[in-house]
Amino acid sequence: MTSHSLYFEDFQAGQTFESGGRTITEADLTMFSMLSGDWNPIHADAVYAADTKFGQRVVHGTLGIAIATGMMHELGIFHRSVVA
Repeated sequence: MTSHSLYFEDFQAGQTFESGGRTITEADLTMFSMLSGDWNPIHADAVYAADTKFGQRVVHGTLGIAIATGMMHELGIFHRSVVA
């Protein structure tokens, strides 16, 4: 993959990037519950979640952050510019 690494000073206000799509699956939800240890019924119990305002289980907010981090990695803009 060609590196398009950017540093802080390279970013412009309002700049946008387009990543590939990503579908969050049942397996993603379950694996993240196992990894995080967060078995809150809104995430893990379909019967409980059906009676909430969402009507179904909701993925963890931190799963969304983790997926966004992976999508940023796939853009290639941090390959050589982010150290830690």
